[in-house]
Amino acid sequence: MIAQENRPLARDLFILFITFSFFFITLLGSHALLIPDEGRYSEIAREMLARGDYITPHLNGTIFLDKPILFYWLEALSIKLFGLQEWSLRLWPALFGIAGCMMMYIVGCLLFSRRAGILAAFILSTTILYFLSAHYVNMDLEVAVWISAALLSFIISMQYDNKRILLLAYVFSGLAVLTKGLIGIVIPALVIGSWGACLKRWNLLLKINLGVGLFIISIITAPWYMLAQRATPDFFHYFFITQHFSRFLTHHFNGHQPFWFYLPVVLIGFFPWTVFLFQMLIKKIAWVGREPKKYQSDLFLLLWILVILLFFSLPSSKIIGYILPIFPPMALLMGSYFDSVWNHFSDHSKDSVFLRTGTFIFIILASLIALSLFGLVYYAGYNPMASGHFMQVNLPRLKIASHYFYAIAGLLFFMAMIAIWQLRSKTLLGLVINFTVGMACLLFIFVATVPKIHLLSTKPLAIKLATYLKPFDTVISYHQYYQDLPLYLRRPITVVDNWNAENIAEKDNWRRELWGGSHFQKSSEWLIDDKDFEEYFVPGQSRFYILTDAFSFKQLQKKNHKLYELDRYDNILLLSNKKN
Repeated sequence: MIAQENRPLARDLFILFITFSFFFITLLGSHALLIPDEGRYSEIAREMLARGDYITPHLNGTIFLDKPILFYWLEALSIKLFGLQEWSLRLWPALFGIAGCMMMYIVGCLLFSRRAGILAAFILSTTILYFLSAHYVNMDLEVAVWISAALLSFIISMQYDNKRILLLAYVFSGLAVLTKGLIGIVIPALVIGSWGACLKRWNLLLKINLGVGLFIISIITAPWYMLAQRATPDFFHYFFITQHFSRFLTHHFNGHQPFWFYLPVVLIGFFPWTVFLFQMLIKKIAWVGREPKKYQSDLFLLLWILVILLFFSLPSSKIIGYILPIFPPMALLMGSYFDSVWNHFSDHSKDSVFLRTGTFIFIILASLIALSLFGLVYYAGYNPMASGHFMQVNLPRLKIASHYFYAIAGLLFFMAMIAIWQLRSKTLLGLVINFTVGMACLLFIFVATVPKIHLLSTKPLAIKLATYLKPFDTVISYHQYYQDLPLYLRRPITVVDNWNAENIAEKDNWRRELWGGSHFQKSSEWLIDDKDFEEYFVPGQSRFYILTDAFSFKQLQKKNHKLYELDRYDNILLLSNKKN
């Protein structure tokens, strides 16, 4: 009997794994690395292998201690196994994307029903922000999956009174700490503490084996943290005080945004399922308000969303990817909501009114977006004055990729027309298929569009430079640092800038990253100022290459240095002190 009950689960897992593997891994290597994040973190992993130093991360030869080590280990492993390719560098984010969706199915089955689990898995996979994060080399999605795994392990252990699953929660929390730092402990603690307080479960501390859990987390995290402190004595102060508390409490970091910043991020990032978000939350909150103990899993998921939303909204520094941990509980709640109203799409109940209202909102939004995109691409392609930017959209790039944008607009309009026809349906099945398949196709098209509109890359110049470059030639980045350049050249570069500027620590950019690492080592050989740069122009100097932007090049020309332009890509110039 047990074997027969497990057959649907095993079959579902196999089908979902194949489906999500195709969905997330296809087109991983379709475009060059995006900067800054993809170039930065990939280069750190490359240097880890090149140096053979798996304790202290380095960026362009400079010690980089902003983040823990686990993500770099995984990236280095991927490079070791598959080589330095765009697809191999994005493989781990894609695998975490797959794992997160598979987790939705398993947890959905355990907390709600099989159908709720399947729905949650497909809902999460087709949300814009989650899918794009699974195609982007940074640690935001990884830590979101670890934190989600920890919280979901906890609530399942409470639901089924299973201490072994509870221990898994601590394992996942430890891995989150080794990926992004203290939020791997703080966020689960805040969510679990809020849940226990709402249910007045004051004995929760006794039930969760906190001592054993902290020991597990220490076993996972302490070895690297201690070795990193031993290798770099100021590591603890820099990592915990500067990168944790200062980043949370001060304004000396990038991404200053208003308190409400994450609300539009969530609404756009969770599209198209956003159109049902408010009615789902209203219904779930009503259930929890009436019988909180009966719906304690729903309460846990709602508090999860609220706590993380407030936690990341408080600091002034906000980055889009930080909010990813609320997407799994939103997907689970949405899957459960759809499951509960599955056969109420066409009746005269309040649920039917909510569902139809959400469908109408989608039809209007999809149509407006499609018409706007049609109009913008048409304007870019046929207006002779469309040579610059319109509302921060690069119009020449739209011309080049016009067919792709027309396809996206046409697909949205087609989804809207199908949704109109589906208003007569008796169940949600057709609408869910429309949203899922339509968004899958739309996201594929968008990823395929990136190579046509992607300019923030030095890859074309690095490929050309590699044909000239000799082992003892110097590559210089002048008052710029292109995060992907060392990666594509497979060697560190020299960076010219004013490293004694007074406000360099107050701006969270590449200057601070390289300057901050110089406090732990002597880096004056490759982080030089303009005075040192002038020494490259003495007679008889060996060959060197410069990459810079058009504005900085004009400043160089004022100094009457003889430089030859070898190539350019958009606003990036490749120069040399000698002709080929």
